[in-house]
Amino acid sequence: MTHNTLAVTGLNLINADADTVVRQIHNGDVLVLDDMPGNFKFNLTAIYTGSPGSVFMAGGWFGESVKYNVRTENYAPFAWLGDWAGDYFGEQLRVGCYDLIAVPYSQQGGTGTVGGWARFRFKVVQSAGDPLPADPEVGRIAGFELVDSDTGEVVRQLQNADILYLDRDPLPTNFNVQAIIEDPVGRVRFDGEYDDSQSLHRIGRTERISPFTWLGDIPDGDYFGRPMSEGHYRFTATPYLLVEVSEERGESIDFQFMVMNTPRHQAVLPRVDKLILIDATTEEPVVELTNGMQLRPGSPGLPVDLKFNVQAEISSTVRSVHFEGTRIINGRSARLNRVKNDPLFTWFGDSSGDFRQQPLSAATYTVTATPYADENLQGTAGEPIRVTFTVVEV
Repeated sequence: MTHNTLAVTGLNLINADADTVVRQIHNGDVLVLDDMPGNFKFNLTAIYTGSPGSVFMAGGWFGESVKYNVRTENYAPFAWLGDWAGDYFGEQLRVGCYDLIAVPYSQQGGTGTVGGWARFRFKVVQSAGDPLPADPEVGRIAGFELVDSDTGEVVRQLQNADILYLDRDPLPTNFNVQAIIEDPVGRVRFDGEYDDSQSLHRIGRTERISPFTWLGDIPDGDYFGRPMSEGHYRFTATPYLLVEVSEERGESIDFQFMVMNTPRHQAVLPRVDKLILIDATTEEPVVELTNGMQLRPGSPGLPVDLKFNVQAEISSTVRSVHFEGTRIINGRSARLNRVKNDPLFTWFGDSSGDFRQQPLSAATYTVTATPYADENLQGTAGEPIRVTFTVVEV
């Protein structure tokens, strides 16, 4: 790396009370509070090569609680907690784990060419020989809330596969959806879509500051929104540890809900009654799938080498079914979505009435089946049925 290369190469630990450098920070360092100035307030500044126009700094403290701090500094000394013309702001250095990413840019405001970024994780203990604080683990998404984007108020907590009725539920004119977070979560990636009477709308975004919303917001919680209209809304949300760059991720959540008006004849709504595991070789049903079920190949009625399919048992008003499914093996997810118009209504499909098949591998499977009154997912949609089941090794 030449001297003129734009890059962050290190951090300085600053005594914000005295506006002096205490020491340089390296990734993996352990700081002992007993060796530091008593009860001083600290800051961190970027050590760099080249001429940054700005430095984006994002990270957090992970200890008895969690605290994130995100800022873009446009002037040297590029301090994580800010400064005023070299007079540093600061806060107490606490026992725990600090994790920080610093990204230099050639222009102010985090624009222009991106330079070499760096990540620093260091730990703080009270006394030499104290046990080291644990590395932070990514938190989780515990649920989702429907928000009135005009007022910023939470309308209700959503349940997966909810059906919301425009003509009888107290729903907002314009809505957003926000994740319920169990820290530590620095950012959330949303990938989703919804279809209304006009078209299919795809919405993907990465939210880096709480509240973590599907449709976005200004950091002070001023929500963006879209009109709440009839349609099928679905998205996947994935939590990450840090605000930027880091790849440590938590469990992705697949979520969906329907918005509709109450049908005039509720009795003729299309309906999926149950999902059935099918032996695709014999074309015979094996077992009704229920949420949370655990299957072990080789147990009674379940052959070790079973080739399977999943079939929807439907009411007479169903003309098409939308299958949405995932299979997770060793943390890796594969998806299979299918639209079926024929009477068999199977997840993997069929060929002239013969079931297509997949081996029943050790994995976690989630299948959602949404019935429609007309072919090709047209007409009135019924309530989705969703089942997650696990296949364990023999």
